[in-house]
Amino acid sequence: YGPGNSKVLSGFRCPNFLVVSFGAGFNKNGGGTYAMQWDSSGIAVYFFPKGSEPADLTNETPLPNTWGSPMARWPATNCNPFQFFNNHHAIFDTTLCGDWAGSVWTLPGIPGQEQSCAERTGVSTCEAFVRGNGMAMAEAYWEVEYVKIYKKEARCKYMYK
Repeated sequence: YGPGNSKVLSGFRCPNFLVVSFGAGFNKNGGGTYAMQWDSSGIAVYFFPKGSEPADLTNETPLPNTWGSPMARWPATNCNPFQFFNNHHAIFDTTLCGDWAGSVWTLPGIPGQEQSCAERTGVSTCEAFVRGNGMAMAEAYWEVEYVKIYKKEARCKYMYK
């Protein structure tokens, strides 16, 4: 989805991969806000670096149509999102390696880095790195200030649920 150079990740495209949306850049920036819009038009995910959140979002009156291009989008062009996506559960998960990270360990430029993880660490696989460098994960945790879920009302406004 979207203009510009895209990084292909796990079946979708992220047009503007912000280095402050994950990892060390995210931590150095003091975090940020992720927002997901899920309605009859499809599913869109937005990221706002800390301090650049739109006023409507911080005022708890979200207006996603004013936020610009999402970082990821799955349009409902030929698919009813309510048929295939329902009973949504928000889950925070730290998966070390796994299908995605394990498969791109040796590729440069993913996610947004010049060297591959193998080149940066001198270790050939993600699994071997985790096994031999457990202390590197000492800071691998989630610190969540809040989670807010809004439901679109008939008046086309989003209300805090």
